[in-house]
Amino acid sequence: MTDFGTLYFMPWLRRGLARSLSQTAVDGAPTTVAGTIDVSVVVGDGTGSTDSAPVEQTIRLRGPGDVIGLNPSQIVRTDPRDGVQDFEHNYFVTVELATPDLPWMFTPAAPGADNKLVPWLALVVVEDTDGIAITSKSGAPLPVLSIASPADASQQLPDLAEAWAWAHVQSTASVPSKGDVSDAFESAPEDFMARLVCPRRLEEDTRYIAAVVPTFDAGRRAGLGLTPLSEDDIETAESTWWMAWSGQSERELPVFHSWTFKTGTGGDFEALVTALTPREIEAGTNDFDIGDQGTDQLPPDPPEERLVTWTGALVGPIAPVIELDADGEQHRDDLMTALRDVVQDGFGSGSEPTTGEEYIPLEHDPVVGPPAYGALPAQVDTLPDPVLSSTTTPTSDNDPLWLGEVNSDPVHRSVAGLGAEVVRRNQETLMASAWLQAASLKKINRTMNWTRLAAEVGERQKATKVVGLSDASILQLAAPGAARLKVGEGETAAGRLSATALPGGMASSAFRRVGRPDGPVGRAFRNASAASSSNASTAATAACVADIDSALTYTSFVRPDGLQIASETLMVGIPTGATEASTRSRTATGPTLPPGFRAASMPATFSTITPWVKADKYTAFSPLVGSGDDELGAAAADIQDAIRPKATLSAKLEQRIAAPNGPFEGGALPASLTAEPEFTDPLYEEVRNIDPELLLPGLSEIPDDTIGLTEVNSAYIEAFLLGANHELAREFAWREYPAELDATWLRTFWDSIPPDDPTASDRGVGEHIEDIGPVDGWDSGVLGTHPAEGAPTDGMLVLIIRGALLRKYPDTVIYATRAIWNEERPAEDGGTVAANTMREEKLDGDGLPFERIDPIMIGALDAKTVFLGFPFDTAEALGPVDADGEPTWTDSSGGEDAGVFFVFEEPPAGPRFGLDVGDEAHAGAVPEYWREASWYHQLPAGGDLSNLPHASATGELAGEGRWYDDPTSASGGKFRATWGKHAAAMARITLQRPVRMLVHASGMLPEKEA
Repeated sequence: MTDFGTLYFMPWLRRGLARSLSQTAVDGAPTTVAGTIDVSVVVGDGTGSTDSAPVEQTIRLRGPGDVIGLNPSQIVRTDPRDGVQDFEHNYFVTVELATPDLPWMFTPAAPGADNKLVPWLALVVVEDTDGIAITSKSGAPLPVLSIASPADASQQLPDLAEAWAWAHVQSTASVPSKGDVSDAFESAPEDFMARLVCPRRLEEDTRYIAAVVPTFDAGRRAGLGLTPLSEDDIETAESTWWMAWSGQSERELPVFHSWTFKTGTGGDFEALVTALTPREIEAGTNDFDIGDQGTDQLPPDPPEERLVTWTGALVGPIAPVIELDADGEQHRDDLMTALRDVVQDGFGSGSEPTTGEEYIPLEHDPVVGPPAYGALPAQVDTLPDPVLSSTTTPTSDNDPLWLGEVNSDPVHRSVAGLGAEVVRRNQETLMASAWLQAASLKKINRTMNWTRLAAEVGERQKATKVVGLSDASILQLAAPGAARLKVGEGETAAGRLSATALPGGMASSAFRRVGRPDGPVGRAFRNASAASSSNASTAATAACVADIDSALTYTSFVRPDGLQIASETLMVGIPTGATEASTRSRTATGPTLPPGFRAASMPATFSTITPWVKADKYTAFSPLVGSGDDELGAAAADIQDAIRPKATLSAKLEQRIAAPNGPFEGGALPASLTAEPEFTDPLYEEVRNIDPELLLPGLSEIPDDTIGLTEVNSAYIEAFLLGANHELAREFAWREYPAELDATWLRTFWDSIPPDDPTASDRGVGEHIEDIGPVDGWDSGVLGTHPAEGAPTDGMLVLIIRGALLRKYPDTVIYATRAIWNEERPAEDGGTVAANTMREEKLDGDGLPFERIDPIMIGALDAKTVFLGFPFDTAEALGPVDADGEPTWTDSSGGEDAGVFFVFEEPPAGPRFGLDVGDEAHAGAVPEYWREASWYHQLPAGGDLSNLPHASATGELAGEGRWYDDPTSASGGKFRATWGKHAAAMARITLQRPVRMLVHASGMLPEKEA
């Protein structure tokens, strides 16, 4: 609700030389043409002497005839705004000005003791009708408002003799007394502003023009470009000499600012909200005929009972329910059993004829039967038995209970069929949204198909081209990618090879190309002469080229024929090059000798080794360089194992495609990905578009201006969404949409928002609440017991508002708040308990008890019916009651739990002024309090409101003093004001305080429950 804080009103404000005007206004009107002040100057001789006579001079200040324009920045706010089409006809039109002393700046008079002063400009409101227009006129510096026949200026324009009453200053800074105004303005000038008010009584559904015009004739002439009258031509003795109009039927006025608007029908917020009547809602159910089914597969008509209760999505607390007798129950049970069988016959039917069996279409072809709603996500091929009236305790044959209900109960099945129908009616829209959400899926699946092909080719190539290669060939094959090929924890193939004595280039593919037997080098050495082979270098190169795999044995010592392995031990004594690192490992091409192995005999001699190694030419001894830790075969095996095309490509896809549920875990390459489209638009709107009575049966029977409470039928919601998802799965299958057909895509029925969302009170804002969770995760409970996570689990109470209030004030703030007892309340012993002495401590900043509970659901049933859902049930809304519906209290509750109030607050807006509409009984009477003042109070007894074009400050109520509200009430206005005393008093009296209305839930629930 709008909080104005404390507003201070002043009848006028002046600054500068205007404060020194000596001409005093009479009843607010000037007595002279021009405002003047007398000034005197004493001329000194420079020595400080002031003996010379003062020089006196009369100065004429600028007046209304000197103004021919108004800076648009002076217009701060207009009420109503330009172009508004439904302004309250009982309110005053106002315009706010930035400079607080602007309305009196050029008035040629000082205020009298009565604090009345006519402003030099005024706000007028005239009908937008024939004879009235704002046009440009040759020679006029301002637009011109022309009022001519058939319009009558005397009825369209206010009485300028009361112009002093309809311009005031407003301050939000504290101004305790008149003497404090100057100090307050100097310290906070931004807290002050001026306002012009037009007291025009507006008609309903009528277009108007609002205009700021001069009030002085001098200003009118200046704005029209006319020659001003001299002071000699003005007869100041006449009271109307200064007025820009005074009863003429036709008039032209210059316009400083203007706008247009239209009034609406009905009253203001206060009138519309107080017209709302709490009622017990009887709507919510309908009669459902389960008689003639149109097929001999279902039971024939019952003898009498053929109607059952069909419950809508919302149901009132006193909605009628049909009680079936024994025959009716039996017919309903027979129908459910037969219906289950009919659905089962068409569910999963059809089979291939066995070998040698004759094909019989009626036996082997599948039967197209009624849909089995929810069977796909339930992953069943046999429907459960329905729970009959004779069933005392459901068994496993009835599980899951919800599946049996939605397929066998004719009421629930009809609701599921309604969900399917909604999907059929909106299938193109739904599919368009689904394909849009899966727009990238085709490209992704195409990429995955190519990747799977690449993986298959890669695995085949590995099996045929890699697995059969020698270890050395595998090393050379892996060389280009060795730096990226992992062969162990934190180790690559390149790292493994670099730790060996194998020359870096020897395992490269470039070396293999150079040294291939059929290459240029190989052919050259193959054709070399025998003499060339006697050269050791040539012979070694030729041997390498001839068998490059064996050449890698360079990395281990070669044993001559007949040499025992123990000869390696003798190498200890052989001098070796000092530059060779003794720590560099060797990669062996064969098995290595276990540690500690010793040979039985050592026939080899140094002379035997000499032809192979010229040890006597080396300069130092080194320890034996033994076999490396890794064999060549083991390294090649690791590399071969690391070449995994499928796993590598899967990892690549995982990096490129952000997919839920980890489809690439473990190196998997799924055939394709499926879409999981989301549809968050509330489906209740589509049901409403078919017929609002399908949501709340009996809606049309609810009287206008009604507020009442209903509950959500959760079983309806779940049955509806089961049918909708079933039909959407069929549509997906028909159109080959890539989705898992047992998923739950449609989960949102209501337009809901989380209760802890800071924007929850804003319609359509915030993350929505799903009404159901995935169906494949439902337990076996009955329909209506599977709310989604975050949805209210203890029920939801829905407030129905039917009337004109929200059509005219769609931004009305509506919420709930806890109720507490403020007066004596019932006690458990039958007596009474004193008022809650802690009440003040229980109030929040708005004067409301406990916390504010915002609605979590909002929507409209038709053009004049809105509903709001709250996260509590009937019991919580009422407070504790006994079996007879009487309030009960416990010591633990302290008597504070008294249910909830529903609160209606006027939408936020700036200060507004006006009078209540009232009725004829007010004519000739004085209101008890000013908050009750109405337009009819402006009339004498028996007066006709059509003869009152404007409110009057000097009319029937002039001089009447009243409190604004009952001074003894907790929220009453604590001030008295006198009608017509001055502009500030009129502002205080006609200021329309924002309205807040509270209605307790007990007023909308049955007496037996309340």
